[in-house]
Amino acid sequence: MLSAAACRRTEVVQPAPAIPPGPRLDDRQLARCVQALKERERSVVVMSFYDDRTPAEAARALGTSEANIRVIRHRAIQQLRACMGAAS
Repeated sequence: MLSAAACRRTEVVQPAPAIPPGPRLDDRQLARCVQALKERERSVVVMSFYDDRTPAEAARALGTSEANIRVIRHRAIQQLRACMGAAS
């Protein structure tokens, strides 16, 4: 008779279901929307998503608080969503 540990090792693991791809973004429209942001908002978006900086790193670079970076990023994302939605 197999031990409990041996039984666990013989279980078949099912692969996770494939995640369907998201909607295709218009890269040119996204670039236009990013350019339409105010300089401070654009800087936060670029630091957050392109440079992969943490809110603390972005705050130090811009001389503001982490909380302010999060607020600016949130508002910028709302503006980008509205801009991209208007383009659809």
